[in-house]
Formats: sequence, structure tokens, C-alpha cells
Amino acid sequence: METISKIMKKRYLRWGIIYFLVCNLVFNIWLPAVMAVVPPAPGALPSGGSVVDGYGQFDYDTPGQLHIRDVAEKTIINWDSFDIGSDAFTQFHQLGSNPVVLNRIMSGDATGIFGRRSLRRV
Repeated sequence: METISKIMKKRYLRWGIIYFLVCNLVFNIWLPAVMAVVPPAPGALPSGGSVVDGYGQFDYDTPGQLHIRDVAEKTIINWDSFDIGSDAFTQFHQLGSNPVVLNRIMSGDATGIFGRRSLRRV
């Protein structure tokens, strides 16, 4: 005849194993699959840019390209999204010898950068 403490240990052990398996499933399999970045459209460019501090002009004149021109040496830009598709190109044209840009994405969504991004000092 088993004592109550042995029965309880078996029960806790069983629930511990189940808990471990469920956590393993959620954190190692399900969550990474849900959080995976879906590639943006091939021509996708950052959108909704707004200069908060500093200076810069957004040039979308060429299809598939975004040029941020005359960016001050220290600039903060808020973006609605900052996706760059595989066929797209984004270039910052910055003034000064030690340029710094803080790009804040306000949507809270993951950003997919599959195209080209570069900095050109002017």
C-alpha cells in the first residue's frame, strides 16, 4: 500500500513533466513560428517617416528607391514601418563627418530588411 506522500510525489512529477512538455512546445516550436518575420513585398520601402529632431527630406521619386536627403549630423526619425523589400533600396545622404540617425519604428511590428540599405556622407 502506497502512502499519501508517495502518491502526491507521483502526481506532482506527472504534472511537472506535462508542464515541461507544454512549455517546451510553446517556447521552442510555436512561438518562434508565430514571431517569424514575413518578407515584405519586393518593392516595399519604409513609410510614414517623420523627422522628430534634426533635418531630412524624403525622396520617393524613383520607384523602388527611398533617398533621405540632407540629413543633419544627428537626426531622429519616427517611422510607421521600416520594411525594405528584396528589390528595394534605401539610402541616407547625411551631412557631417560623424553622422548618427535614430530610426524609431512606431508600429511595434517586426521589421523585415531584405533589400539594400546604405549611408552616404555628403
